[in-house]
Amino acid sequence: MEPLRGSLQLRARVRRSDPFGGARPSRWNLLARFAVTHDRVLATVHPGSGTVGVTVLCEPDAAHWVDLFALDEGSNYENAESLLRALSHQVAAQRREERARAEREATDNALTVARLNLLQAQVEPHFLYNTLANAQVLARTDPPRAEQMLGHLIQYLRHSLPREHDTLSTLGEELERTRAYLEILRIRMGARLQLQVEVPDALKQVPLPSMMLQTLVENAIKHGLEPKPGGGTVWILARRADDQVAITVADDGCGFGNGASAGTGIGLKNLRERLRLTYGDAASFSIVSNFPNGVAATVAVPAPEAPAAPPPLPPFAQPGGAGHA
Repeated sequence: MEPLRGSLQLRARVRRSDPFGGARPSRWNLLARFAVTHDRVLATVHPGSGTVGVTVLCEPDAAHWVDLFALDEGSNYENAESLLRALSHQVAAQRREERARAEREATDNALTVARLNLLQAQVEPHFLYNTLANAQVLARTDPPRAEQMLGHLIQYLRHSLPREHDTLSTLGEELERTRAYLEILRIRMGARLQLQVEVPDALKQVPLPSMMLQTLVENAIKHGLEPKPGGGTVWILARRADDQVAITVADDGCGFGNGASAGTGIGLKNLRERLRLTYGDAASFSIVSNFPNGVAATVAVPAPEAPAAPPPLPPFAQPGGAGHA
């Protein structure tokens, strides 16, 4: 086998069947002196775009002029048929493997979407029931606040409507959903809940799994601010570093090991699993202590490719450029 520039060449020397049946020909048989004992096969593979070309040459392993005196006896026709059968068998096997691989990939994709949908359903917040119960109480005691709470709930649900065949949202959409969620909690917590958002407009189109930002905010409030007597602040920050976008949710609440509820960990476990199913190894999640107190959780996802810059305008088309006389 010899690699050539842009192709691969295979040479073989095949012993042909003995036309004399093992008996030595008579020394008076002059044609027997030109008997060919081997054939040679030359196959050249030419890779192409989506296709492969194969050139096959089968001929006696002898000088060209021998064909004038000795018959081929069909041995090279048999060699060509054998090569054709072998190639057909390999092509059929390759096609079967490709079909099986495509079916496995389709099944894996369907399972991945199903698992993502299941995980998203699991992280759907239980506060919806609490909000309706609170609104029912406020409708009797404080109708204006009840109306305000229902308005924020409608806004929240508007951003929570599922979209067919789309498991990804954007950072901007998730931020709007989270704002509506926080406004509902602010009615209940009052001045104990403060919010600071630092998300550049250029990053609001970054794809992000649905409900992921809200999961981090829910954890910050449930385990950090609600157990703290005076409440505190939640920060939502986003920044780009090379080919990654980091989204951080931080709080100045109770932090780790300060009497806060430890929770079940299902929310963060689902978050990690959704990151893995969506991005593979290209995304990461970390959670650390905030300074001087509280917790900071960061999700890093691949940054979208920057759009190509438009070509420069010719001088006559630029503002202030020369026009026709």
